[in-house]
Amino acid sequence: MSDIHWLQKQEHFEWMQKCLTCWKMCEEFIAWSIQNGKHIGSINACRDAAEMCSQCIKFEAQRSPFFEQLCEVCAEICKRCVVELSRNEQEHDIFPQTISACNVFAEACIEVAQNQKKSPVVQQR
Repeated sequence: MSDIHWLQKQEHFEWMQKCLTCWKMCEEFIAWSIQNGKHIGSINACRDAAEMCSQCIKFEAQRSPFFEQLCEVCAEICKRCVVELSRNEQEHDIFPQTISACNVFAEACIEVAQNQKKSPVVQQR
């Protein structure tokens, strides 16, 4: 297994904030959807994204050698959530807020995965 380029402190905190915001907005969408009995089908996409945010935090914290791959998968899942929520974007403020958070985190995950591939050097926080 190759060495991994770990996030530096500032990168780490920025990435973590994006991850937590995505997770929070997905959880808020799920709660809103259940409370209103609407868009139950979209809940699964948000659950997947929230779960992946949780896993990304864990893998990054434990410096898993699979962190890069997980970030790639997380980006795909967040983008799928965006597509699902975009179908009803105009219905309530929760939609564009969640879409934005998922987009931002998907891009952050793509960036991390690309940086991992470019720089196979272990760096300390």
